[in-house]
Amino acid sequence: MTRPEFIMELVIKGYAYEKTENEIIITHKDKVWLDSTEEIPVGVEFRNKGEIRLNSLKFFSERTKLNNSGKIYLHSIKEFPSDIEFGKNITDIRIRNKWLSDYQFDINGINKLRYFSLLIKKGLIWQEQNLQSYYTRRAINMM
Repeated sequence: MTRPEFIMELVIKGYAYEKTENEIIITHKDKVWLDSTEEIPVGVEFRNKGEIRLNSLKFFSERTKLNNSGKIYLHSIKEFPSDIEFGKNITDIRIRNKWLSDYQFDINGINKLRYFSLLIKKGLIWQEQNLQSYYTRRAINMM
């Protein structure tokens, strides 16, 4: 999807945004539901004050920032780029049909979202079927 196409979708749905030379920053004061969006352009930052629903999105583009307040729904996601950024106000992420908070850890005190971000930044490939054991193995190896 091109930047103009993405901006047009935001305008049609009534979502507030700011545009810079390299970024589109979604500043809406509530939820942002882009359930039918299959791709987003490079350099999009979600800075809205509610949940994000991107249920048809399979891949994030480079320089995506998820700095919303609330939950994120990603029912079709297959992979994350290594430079994706997750903000500290995200309460949970639904990947396919499971919440990130549902995955159990054998190590106490690990923030799951921060750990998930670390795995992505290190270029490790996420696969839903072995995410739980992958978290545990990698956490032990990184200590």
